[in-house]
Amino acid sequence: MSFEELINLVPEDSKVLEVGTNGLQGENTSLALAKRFKDIIGFNIPSAPGYLYQPWPHYHVRLEDFYKATITEKYDLIVLDLNLGNNLRKDWTWEGLARMYGLLNPGGYLINYVMTDTDYHSYSFPNYTGKFIKHHMASWWGQYPLTGLGILNKLHSLYIFKFVKMLQEERRKYIWWCLLQKI
Repeated sequence: MSFEELINLVPEDSKVLEVGTNGLQGENTSLALAKRFKDIIGFNIPSAPGYLYQPWPHYHVRLEDFYKATITEKYDLIVLDLNLGNNLRKDWTWEGLARMYGLLNPGGYLINYVMTDTDYHSYSFPNYTGKFIKHHMASWWGQYPLTGLGILNKLHSLYIFKFVKMLQEERRKYIWWCLLQKI
């Protein structure tokens, strides 16, 4: 799976923050993180359906809205695995990326996903999902949608992140995982 390939590029002794712990179809990311890392904080909203347990002793879950939470600690890896609405409206924005930058230690990593299927129908935005994805692809990735060159140029020109690698997920072919590193 591509997600495991990306986290294997990050040192095992990293302090990890996962946003979207065990939620929806992200249970595989939480499991992969728990297998590789020993210091993990996960965020999930209190109303998330059924995924609120703390499954591993080294994985601590905070039940609160990540976007409203005050976080003072710094991390070596942040994984953003929330629903599509948060992904496009909050995570892939300059404000969202600036917040991640501030939460990362020097040289830290950020993993986020890119949704490429404009026919995908999100429960968050059932009537606008395709338009949302098309807009995101055009504005962030430009003419290089699956190579990372579009975002590489934007982020590198601001000296905040460098593009490391991007891989297609095997289970959900419409998702590409993107690994960035804080400059």
